[in-house]
Amino acid sequence: LGDKSVDYTVSSALQTLLAENETATLAGLSSSIVSIRRLCAQVVSQRRFASAEGLLLDRATYDHDNPEMFGVILGALANIGSKRSLSLFLTNLDHGDPIVAALCAESLGKVGGAEALPRLCSILDDAQREENYQTCDMRTWKAIEALGEMGNPEALACLVSYLHHRNPTARRIIVETLV
Repeated sequence: LGDKSVDYTVSSALQTLLAENETATLAGLSSSIVSIRRLCAQVVSQRRFASAEGLLLDRATYDHDNPEMFGVILGALANIGSKRSLSLFLTNLDHGDPIVAALCAESLGKVGGAEALPRLCSILDDAQREENYQTCDMRTWKAIEALGEMGNPEALACLVSYLHHRNPTARRIIVETLV
């Protein structure tokens, strides 16, 4: 309606109702209205409705050019632990929107396997290059945390190998993640 307090109240009430009705939530993912799709994807993410995996993967293709909606879909896929979305996360690690790229890096920590490890380590390597080392972007930060979340010996070895990263912020995040 354009009134933020009314919109927030309606949105909260709808989320509460949808959280208890998986069928209606899944139907809402196919709505022609973006705000309804976003709301339903947020409910799927919170409630981790695994039955939404296929619909979300289809929606990801459709909503790829809308970074806000695409990000919500990626977050929902990560929260439900969708192994089928691994290639989607890997493909979009270099997305033009830095938030989407960071979300993909973070998601690889939740669902990534051996395929994700070299890509995440290469992000840390890229961040040390002469033209990049002066700032620690969000994607680098999330890649570091993803490696820590993976927690396998190879991921931890990658983090240890960058313990003396050129960027001080990246070094601090690596140390915090290892600890």
